[in-house]
Amino acid sequence: MHNAAINWWDFGNAEAPALGWYIITFVIFVALLIHFVRKPLSIYLEARANDIKNAIDEAKKAKDEANAKMALYESRLAALDEEIAKLRSEFARRGEQEKASFEKSAAHLAQQITKEAEDNLVYEVRHALSTLKTNMADAVVALAKVQLETSKDRATESALKSVFNKGVSELHN
Repeated sequence: MHNAAINWWDFGNAEAPALGWYIITFVIFVALLIHFVRKPLSIYLEARANDIKNAIDEAKKAKDEANAKMALYESRLAALDEEIAKLRSEFARRGEQEKASFEKSAAHLAQQITKEAEDNLVYEVRHALSTLKTNMADAVVALAKVQLETSKDRATESALKSVFNKGVSELHN
């Protein structure tokens, strides 16, 4: 049977270890460990806490910048419809200006073409009248020659000559 008593200090007892001495040595070990590790551990933990604090501050800064950019983009997006409407009205205005300019140019060109056509028509009519007068004069001269050559009467011949001269001079004017 086992002895129910706890061995606190006796190292000679082979059946139960000296529990008191184990506790004292463990407490001394922990005290030494705390004594030597506390300062580097506190420095490490303080540095770690500062790093975490800095990381949190940077994250807040990045979040604020991202929120500012998001607000800027949202405002741009909201203004985009207005900008599109402005561009459309500007394009419509420019289109109307170009249309008016084209219509004005077309009207001017039509006036020029009409004037040129009228001028050409006047020229052609004058040319045709001149040609017609020349042809008529040639026909009258030929007819008068024939009449004069076939006429035997001197009074008739002189009357024909005066009418002929008068008619030729009128034809040339």
